[in-house]
Parts: sequence; C-alpha cells; structure tokens
Amino acid sequence: MRPAEFTLEEIVQAGEALQAAGRNVTGFALRQRVGGGNPNR
Repeated sequence: MRPAEFTLEEIVQAGEALQAAGRNVTGFALRQRVGGGNPNR
C-alpha cells in the first residue's frame, strides 16, 4: 500500500474547517478541501 499523501493534522484541520463552514464532513468534501486523496482511507 502506498503511504498516505496527507498528514493526520491536515485532514483534521480540513474537517474542522468544513464544520465551521456548516458543511457535512464527508470523504468527498475532505478530498476537495485537502486537494486529493482516497476518501475510503
């Protein structure tokens, strides 16, 4: 398996930003926020 492209801190920050904006935190929304990645991961 390939190593993760984004750190846990980046993903958490993206999720918190989505919550602050009143949006649902989904795999797709996180991918858009961080600029890529696998939503299943």
